[in-house]
Amino acid sequence: MFIGGNSEVSNILILGCTSQPRSKGTLLLFHAVSLGEGTAAIPVIRCCSQRRLDITILTTTTTMSAL
Repeated sequence: MFIGGNSEVSNILILGCTSQPRSKGTLLLFHAVSLGEGTAAIPVIRCCSQRRLDITILTTTTTMSAL
């Protein structure tokens, strides 16, 4: 099954399947829809990771170019 023009791999990601189990503890999620939003989020993500070493940060996108 393909959603839109996506590859089978990206469809697996769209459906929320992951290759890693969820880490224990606090999770901070950033979702960037576009490449521009992903780029804009980088300084915020860096700041959060430097201030809170005890959290896991997960970044998601809706486009492969934002990775």
